[in-house]
Amino acid sequence: MKTINVSTDTKQLLDYVAEEGKSHYKPEYQAKQTKADLIGVELSSYFKWDCLALNQLAMAALEDANDHEMVQIIENKLKERGWIS
Repeated sequence: MKTINVSTDTKQLLDYVAEEGKSHYKPEYQAKQTKADLIGVELSSYFKWDCLALNQLAMAALEDANDHEMVQIIENKLKERGWIS
């Protein structure tokens, strides 16, 4: 059975996703993009530009980072738009 190093495997996966994200930019703009930008555009494409899913993704990440205030702001905006109850 293969032993999985989640930390290393996750980093390799995110590095790959960031590399794939470069394809969304013209070569002259690729170097200016942060890893967060590159991963973000790739995830946006993965979720087929579903804004609710992307906001839920952001909320999960912010919750994990203990930014509960920002999660509440996003949640309130989603409720305001009628996207969640």
